This record gives sequence, C-alpha cells and structure tokens, in this order.
Amino acid sequence: MSYDPIPFIEELGYTPREATFLYAVGTHSGYFLRRQFDAYIGRVKGAISQHFLRKAERRGHIRALDYGQNRKVFHLSWKPIYRLLGDEDSQHRRVKGDLQVKIRLMILDYVLRDTQEHFLETEQSKVQFFTQSCRLSVDVLPVGGPKSRYFPDHFPISTLPHGRDKDPTIRFAFIDEGLFSLRKFERFVLQNERLFRALGRFRVVYVADAQRNLAAAGKYLAQRFPRYPDALREEDFPLGIEHFLEYLEARDVFDNTRLVPTPEETDVLEEGERVYTSPLHSELEDVTPRVVATIRRLSRSSSRARHPAARATTPRSADGSISSTPASA
Repeated sequence: MSYDPIPFIEELGYTPREATFLYAVGTHSGYFLRRQFDAYIGRVKGAISQHFLRKAERRGHIRALDYGQNRKVFHLSWKPIYRLLGDEDSQHRRVKGDLQVKIRLMILDYVLRDTQEHFLETEQSKVQFFTQSCRLSVDVLPVGGPKSRYFPDHFPISTLPHGRDKDPTIRFAFIDEGLFSLRKFERFVLQNERLFRALGRFRVVYVADAQRNLAAAGKYLAQRFPRYPDALREEDFPLGIEHFLEYLEARDVFDNTRLVPTPEETDVLEEGERVYTSPLHSELEDVTPRVVATIRRLSRSSSRARHPAARATTPRSADGSISSTPASA
C-alpha cells in the first residue's frame, strides 16, 4: 500500500482541498500565488482563500513575500510538511531569487492545469519509471549538478495514458522564464538527448510567458530529431505552418489580452476560423483556465525546397507548447 501524505496534512487543520493544494506546492514548486489557489478550488478571490492564507501564515507554514502593488508570493517553508512529503531537505523550502521564484510559479501553473496527466514527482519515481516501466538502461538518464543527481533541471515530466493497449505519451516540460536566446533550451535537449532517442516517442512542451523563442525552439528540436516517422502532414496546414502559428498568436491576442487585433490579425483570424476546424487543430489549441497552452507541431513540408532556411521538421512525437503564466497576485 503506497503512502499518501495528504491525510496527514489534513490533520494539521486543513480541508482536503487545501491539503491537496499544499501537497502540489510542496512537491512541485514551494511557491504559489493566491490566484493559483483560487483557480484550483474554482473560485474568484474571496473569503475561502483569505481564510486559508491567514490560517497557514498564522501557523508558520507559509511566508508571504511582498512584491509591491498589493502583489504577494507565498512560500511553503515549514519543514515538518516537507517531512510528511518524504523530503524534509527539499530545495523547495529554500529561499530563492526572483527568477527562480518565477520558474517555480510557472511550474505550478503547468501542473495545476485541468488535465489527466500523471506527473513523476520525485527523482526516484522518474528513475523507476524509465528503468522499470520503459525498460531503459539507467545510463541513458540525464545526470548533473554538484551531487550528480538524475534529472537535475527538476522540470515536470508526465505521462498521459492513451488506453489499455497503448503506451502512454511522455511529456517533458521546458520552462522559459523570459529567455532571450535558446542556449538554455539547447542544453536541456542535449542533456536529455540519449533518453529521448532511447524512448523513440516523446513530447517536449515549451512553457513560456512570451512567444519569441517558440519557432526557433521547434526548429532546433526538429534538427536534432529529424527522422521520426509520424510527422504532421502538409495537408493539415493548407495555408502553411507559419499561417497556423500566426493564427494562434492572433487568437491569443483576441482571447487573452485587452489589445485590439490589427487588421492583419483580424484577416488571419477569419481565415483560420474557416480552415482550422478539425479535431487535430482543436488539440493543438489546448486552452486551459489562466494558462494558455498552445501546442505547436511543425510538419515536414515539401515547401522546404522553396524556403530551405525557414522550414524545419518536428515529429508528431515532439511538440512545442507555450503557456502564458504571468507571475502576478
């Protein structure tokens, strides 16, 4: 029988929903925002979250970090809770710099989406999954850091079941906290390359709060893994993959900002609404509450011959997605 720490967190005076949320925070990030708790319980700012935060602060379980303009980030720092989680020396309870706090908030947004994904929550569970369930050699797993730990980047890895007779989809998230180049993403891919090649099928989910690196990341991934057999078909994108990406960007402006679309964006929206109507396109436009997750897969295309420097191939088994996860209270 597996150990479940949530009932023990409840014994500290928390409701089941509060205990489950604290479990997710302690396991994946260590930091959270009030709006993340509100989204998790399906409420807008109100008495429930206010009572939860006051209770946790009063008992010394969380600390509020004031970022000005009535914005606060909460840090789950109480060591006994991490002891209940089986990791009392977790890095999540350590004080982090602003950039690391942002990464952890983005990770929490990603794992709290309304999804059927199962997350591999610890280094041990990741090693067990790939060596036992996937039957891979431990030699292909990424190792790094001062203590030579497996999966040193600590980014989320999840599985999404396809059905009783099919292997699960394995998703590797990469968190872009505001990068201006691909160097960190390139290191991430190279660090995991042996594992990716051993798996054969996988997905890379690119999570960011801006879209500037998305196309380049997809092209880089395609260059590293050009021969997977089940690429998207050119006919899935009759106006070209670049038009589909422009359509997703225009939709993001229209749906998730207060900006007025430009005439060009309006034209792209109208064209896209007529063309991108299949279940495949709906899957690629995976939008969740407060987290805009746009999964983009670039197809093999015969137009590479016309634009050799601007085209790349990304297999169906490796996708890039962008999540808008603003770090605001």
